[in-house]
Amino acid sequence: MKSHFFKRIILLIPSIFAISIIIFILKQNIPNDIVEQTINFQSGDSNSTVNIDEATYKTVAKELGLDKPQFYFSITPSHYPDTLNYITNYNNKRLAKSLLKSSCDWNAIQDFINDESLTDPKNISFRNTIISLVLKKNYQSAIKQLKEKNYSTAAMALTSIAKNKSALYVFPKIKWSGINNQYHQWIANLFSLQTRSIIDGQLTVSKISSALLWTLSLSILSLIFSYGIGLFIGLMSHISSNQIWKYLQLALDTVYSLPLFWFGTLLVVFFTTSHYGKFLHIFPSPLDADFAISSGSLLKFIQVLLLPCICISLHSAGYISALLSSNLSKEMNAPYITTARQKGLTQRQVIINHAFKNAAFPLVTIFTNSLPSIFTGSLITEVIFNIPGIGRLIYKSILLSDWNILLPCILLIAIVTMVSYLLADVLYEKIDPRLN
Repeated sequence: MKSHFFKRIILLIPSIFAISIIIFILKQNIPNDIVEQTINFQSGDSNSTVNIDEATYKTVAKELGLDKPQFYFSITPSHYPDTLNYITNYNNKRLAKSLLKSSCDWNAIQDFINDESLTDPKNISFRNTIISLVLKKNYQSAIKQLKEKNYSTAAMALTSIAKNKSALYVFPKIKWSGINNQYHQWIANLFSLQTRSIIDGQLTVSKISSALLWTLSLSILSLIFSYGIGLFIGLMSHISSNQIWKYLQLALDTVYSLPLFWFGTLLVVFFTTSHYGKFLHIFPSPLDADFAISSGSLLKFIQVLLLPCICISLHSAGYISALLSSNLSKEMNAPYITTARQKGLTQRQVIINHAFKNAAFPLVTIFTNSLPSIFTGSLITEVIFNIPGIGRLIYKSILLSDWNILLPCILLIAIVTMVSYLLADVLYEKIDPRLN
């Protein structure tokens, strides 16, 4: 078992590396200009539409490492230039790549992109029209409009680009870039904990760790209570002849049938205000809760988490107890149970010593699958109860396009998912050694 366990751990390394590459590719294909976004947020105006001067743009792009090759090596068509990475402007690089797909005249492409008549801020509207035509491969219309505006240099460059469409080289070119590339810099910044949020400049590790504290605290407490309640009621409904356990099982099934967001909203409405009676105002209102951990005591911390913990625990316990009860009913008809009864074992001994282990087998899958969902599935609860956890952080990062926060969160979720699968294998082998 130990050798199998270590083999799985070793296999995690290339898996994490592959996932990091996929996330990096997503980062490279973000549908907005990361440089403009960074400058706008740093200036305090995220909705700024003011044109950014070229010098500032190039400085920020160089700070972000956008002038470097993307990976350790590249495989490109042979007519692609080695200087393509030096084009830091998002729109210009997008335009250059589009033109290179249909033309091998790199000099003409450079002349067209850098033509002063098109880079002049006063001609933004006209430039956008021309670029739209070029991206649609409607070269003749673009050339005609350039000539009408007396932009002869840009018109000549675009004419040359259109003429060289059939001269493309089809053979690939492999180039080694070394460690001085964007992927290596991104990974190095992640491990050195130097990546910062685009929005407020805070360290990524600081924002994620702060949100993670709330999410893990809530999720761990919820897992303990939900499995404790679910397993206990599921067992007692078979061990005990008292009908109270059947009624508790029915109550949990009813709670589980309710949508989580609606059940959480009911708890907030009835138990965080005195609108329906002062005796029901048991928990602090989510809007008035103090989430500054350093300024609050442990008691305040627990008070904030207690109601959402009750919400998640009761909702999950219904499914756990129902699944265990169903599995126990199936196991009780198995031949090995009949043998155990013939040996003189009591109902309690038969269930606890024999049936429970096999009946709990599917619960291992549910438990390990719930670990990754801690991060993604906590969003609804965190929004309802106003908890600044990882779910809300991911949601805000998507809305504000804060990729420096979102992408590390995705990488973290991927790592936790793989570790949870490894944990599932270990637990399976512990429950049933025959799987080794």
